[in-house]
Amino acid sequence: MERSRYNQTVRDVSSQLNKARALSVQEGRSVTVTYQSDIRRLVIDGRLALEVPASLVVQWEAIERNSRTGKTATAVGEPIFVFNSDGGARGGRLAVLRGGQGVSFRVNWLLGTVEQSMVVAQS
Repeated sequence: MERSRYNQTVRDVSSQLNKARALSVQEGRSVTVTYQSDIRRLVIDGRLALEVPASLVVQWEAIERNSRTGKTATAVGEPIFVFNSDGGARGGRLAVLRGGQGVSFRVNWLLGTVEQSMVVAQS
C-alpha cells in the first residue's frame, strides 16, 4: 500500500509540474509552484494541487530570492519553481522519498522542462 501511494505521489507531482509549465505558456504569464510544509501541500498558481501523504518524506530547496528586492512574488508557502511565459523556468528542488530513497524534481532554466533524478536521503 505504501509503495503504491509513493508511486502515485511521484506521478502526481510530475503531472502537476508539467501542468504548471503548460499553464504559464498558454496564459502568457509566470506560474509559481509553492510548497506549504506545515500542511504538506504542493500549490500551483495559488490553487491547491496536491496533498502529500504523511507517510512520505518531502525535502525541498526554495527558489533563490531576488537579489534586488530580497523577495519573491509568491502565494502562501515557500516558492519552489517559477515557470515563465517564454518557456523557461527557475527554481530550487523538490524531492519525495520513501524509506530513504526517492525522486528529486528540478527544472531546466532554459527549456523549462521538469527533470527527475533518483535521490538517497542524507543521513
